[in-house]
Amino acid sequence: MKSRTFLAATAVILATASSPVFANEVRFGDIEVGITPCGKALEQLEGDIQKTFISAITEGRAAALGPNALGFDFVKDGYLICADDKVEAIQLTIPKEQSSEIADALAAKYKQTRRNLPHLGAGKAVFQSDSGSSSAELTYEHVSFDATLLIQSEKFQQTYNEYLAAKREAEKAKTKSAF
Repeated sequence: MKSRTFLAATAVILATASSPVFANEVRFGDIEVGITPCGKALEQLEGDIQKTFISAITEGRAAALGPNALGFDFVKDGYLICADDKVEAIQLTIPKEQSSEIADALAAKYKQTRRNLPHLGAGKAVFQSDSGSSSAELTYEHVSFDATLLIQSEKFQQTYNEYLAAKREAEKAKTKSAF
């Protein structure tokens, strides 16, 4: 019995030692945000793309993804957003009931910085790449059956924040001009 326990423990240690705890950048399948060229990603997703368009946020190419993107049956739909010919963000809609399983998979590869995924109520988990240049954020609302997984580069997050600030300023100016 002791030798079996020792062998099992050794196997776990060797498996852990041979595989890195953290990957480079956060990825979905073979698509690594901030790294993978947009054209290559669009080619990989060819059968999963519902439509292509220009992103209002990045002014780069973007694609709406259908169910089971890249062969992952948990994907209901999603978006791939590019800028400067690199994939900068991937947003996926997934079933809320699989959010803990997906969070566990992300935590096995990336640094988990926050996790609160209750069965009832709103939930959120955040993961960071070892370089800090990309992250994944899993969120869901209390009364929803779906969760959102946003995989993004730091560059995309900055661009998105600037986009939102400009949009808010435009709305304020519009409201002011009404009176």
